[in-house]
Amino acid sequence: MLISELAEHTNTTSKTIRYWEEIGVMPSPKKNSSGYREYDESFVESVKFIQTCQSLGFSLGEIKEIVSYKDKDEKPCLYVVNLLKQHFEEIDQRINELKRVRLKLKDLTEKAATLRIEECDPSVGCHIIRH
Repeated sequence: MLISELAEHTNTTSKTIRYWEEIGVMPSPKKNSSGYREYDESFVESVKFIQTCQSLGFSLGEIKEIVSYKDKDEKPCLYVVNLLKQHFEEIDQRINELKRVRLKLKDLTEKAATLRIEECDPSVGCHIIRH
């Protein structure tokens, strides 16, 4: 199949596929006699794998590292487990930070309801945030 067909089949763009090839996240296919890239079903699986990794929050650099294990005929499992743990911890940290921000916003919203808009002094910024 041609790159446009691969892109359509995997719900991505030709530009994205070319970029992934360029940076080494995805192998480059062979070209036919006309110079067009020829993709087989293994490329569909490669694109889906990359998309799944991205949906888990993996960076293209991390995905490239995972793919490189295949090229070395090694198992990436330990690397992937460590990535999963790292991403899990980062998500937990972000969730906790968002909870703190949510509480601050709730408190500020409740305080703002008691403040009078006409008391706002533009020279000192927003009096709701100032209080």
